[in-house]
Amino acid sequence: MRLSYSSIDMFKQCKRWYYLNYIEKLRVYQDTKYMDRGKVVHELLEDHYKHHINIVSLKAKFEKEWLNKKLYQKMPYDKERTWIMVQRGIDYNLNPTHCEFKFYYERPHYLGYADIVDTNLNLIGDYKTSTYQNKQQYMDQMKYYSWAYFKHFGVIPLAKVYFLKYENKENRFQFTLKDVESVEEDIITINKFIETNLDDINTFERCSTDPRDCPYFCPYKDQCFKTDDKFKFCARIVIQGTKCRLDCIKDPLLLKGIDKSLTYELPGRIQIQKAILKKHGNIPNIEEMGIVHLFNRRNMMFDIGFVDRIKTLLHKFCQYKKYDLVLNVEDKRNKDILNQKLNIMPDKLCNIELRDYQDLSVEKFMNRKIGVLNISVGGGKTEIAAEVIRRLDGITLWLTHKKELLHQTKDRLKDRLGMDIGIIQGKNETILPVTVATIQTIHRNLNKYVGLLSKVKLIVVDECHHGSAKTWKKVLQCCPAFYRLGLSGSIPNDYRMIEIESHLGPIIHKITEKTLIGESHLANPKVIMYQINNRLVMGTWPEVEDEFIVNNKFRNELIKKICDDSDGFVVIAVKRILHGKNLNKMIDRSVFINGQLDDKTREQIMSDARKNKIKVLIGTVINEGIDLPNIDTVIYSPGGGVTPIDVIQFAGRVLRKNENREKLIIDFYDKGKYLTHHSSCRKQVYEQYSDVEIINKDIDEQTKL
Repeated sequence: MRLSYSSIDMFKQCKRWYYLNYIEKLRVYQDTKYMDRGKVVHELLEDHYKHHINIVSLKAKFEKEWLNKKLYQKMPYDKERTWIMVQRGIDYNLNPTHCEFKFYYERPHYLGYADIVDTNLNLIGDYKTSTYQNKQQYMDQMKYYSWAYFKHFGVIPLAKVYFLKYENKENRFQFTLKDVESVEEDIITINKFIETNLDDINTFERCSTDPRDCPYFCPYKDQCFKTDDKFKFCARIVIQGTKCRLDCIKDPLLLKGIDKSLTYELPGRIQIQKAILKKHGNIPNIEEMGIVHLFNRRNMMFDIGFVDRIKTLLHKFCQYKKYDLVLNVEDKRNKDILNQKLNIMPDKLCNIELRDYQDLSVEKFMNRKIGVLNISVGGGKTEIAAEVIRRLDGITLWLTHKKELLHQTKDRLKDRLGMDIGIIQGKNETILPVTVATIQTIHRNLNKYVGLLSKVKLIVVDECHHGSAKTWKKVLQCCPAFYRLGLSGSIPNDYRMIEIESHLGPIIHKITEKTLIGESHLANPKVIMYQINNRLVMGTWPEVEDEFIVNNKFRNELIKKICDDSDGFVVIAVKRILHGKNLNKMIDRSVFINGQLDDKTREQIMSDARKNKIKVLIGTVINEGIDLPNIDTVIYSPGGGVTPIDVIQFAGRVLRKNENREKLIIDFYDKGKYLTHHSSCRKQVYEQYSDVEIINKDIDEQTKL
């Protein structure tokens, strides 16, 4: 039986692998992308050193081979990195006398090829496009190469391995006569074993009794462990803190599927790449810029929120391969926290009975322990979370991002649970079994609060659509809570959702505005959009915003007239402080609340608003979670530069039902550069509501009210 170093290496790793590949010649699916990439690099370096082809022609051939071998599909982000490997091989500036030199011997029967041979320097070398791993394996390979060289030329050469994935990295080996003579004995022994046992597969033993311990690149795991029953695919998910490890056979198809599922592109990826190329020139792996991988293929690691997603992918993989999945989840977190019972909660929530959909939301979360409840604005998310807190009866940390929300939530929880609620915000700190905190304070003092985070049984993230931000992620990574609840009425349908899922799990229940309006839990608002025809300008967005939104006299006068004609409570949303001040001067009995006011003043304004002491409230901070159930009309005046989430959150302020009054949403269909697009986007948001009437009133800017 003719041997080569690769076949001998396979034999040493696993005799059964060798048998199925070289004797039975069993053909199965293999992911050959790394092999194909290696061939491309080796062929180009051979062309350079053997035929002296210049770099321009090599690059052209590289592009052609990348297409021919379909590597643009198999390795879409590795093209530039592969070309850099070719350049590094050229930069070694070698002077080989032979490329792809063939060694062939009858006794012992052996065939091998060396990437480079230099008989002037008595040097033999091999290129590696793979990641540097086991030095012993490289030493064994080069010992065989040195034996082949010695047998042909009568001299023991210097052996080198060039690692093209790294800059200026190589291994050198100088073997003794005893070393190379042992190789021939090794070949004879292996050859004798193979020829003696050709007809008996059982003598070619498996390398392991567990397929998870088999060599990574072996494609015969299915056949090797197959019995009369289905192949049992054993997998284990180990949870430690907020990180998880998948322990199973590293099947390329499975890993590719997981990686694809946990990968997303940043907005503007192409622009990011162009900017980097312009600033730094051609750099390695440019295709990866703007691509985010949330699964670590090397360590098989992922975040705790993806456990359900990984389970689903494992089941789909096993269904496709017709395997029986044996899945075990090993949770190494502190079980004392999971079983924690403080015995301080009431028998039921105070002053409220949950609605059916709220009860269902609670049940779904209690069954899953982790997940996001996407409940419409006005759907009672705080009450749902309060019931979860009551049932779990353990240490709870509630995170929010605004001071107004902090105090509002604290008061609501105190009312529902009938107990004092702790607070962490700025210099205010009172830690109790149930504590509400701002994310900013926790993040700034993370070392101080890491002990608290480690003891939490339930963490609640309010307005969790912000959870993709680095601040939130860093805090959540330090909290291994068994129960992880995200609350939001406006989950983004883009890349941010997968980042939110990474720490809070998937959306486990969704209730839309349309559903709640249809069930008469929310008011069915009337939407009026006043169309404003602005003259076309070629200015920048700040210039357009200043002229046609902030300082638009006609538009602001129209807002004033709407407020004067209303006999109910009106809330106006603005984006710019200057715009708010302008409206505040124009509108009688109006109050302007913004982030520049101190906490005490802002709290007093909100308290007065809830007590109907304010007729018109203008604000930059009255969108998410602010509970003002007595609102009759909302006027959305920012005009542009906002997201659909901002619109949904603000419009939701007026959806609280009041049987005696009609609820109004007033907006403007501003026309002009930037403005038309922004107005159209807001209109689409409003049209999501049930039975919403869109009234377009075309009012020319020059027309007098």
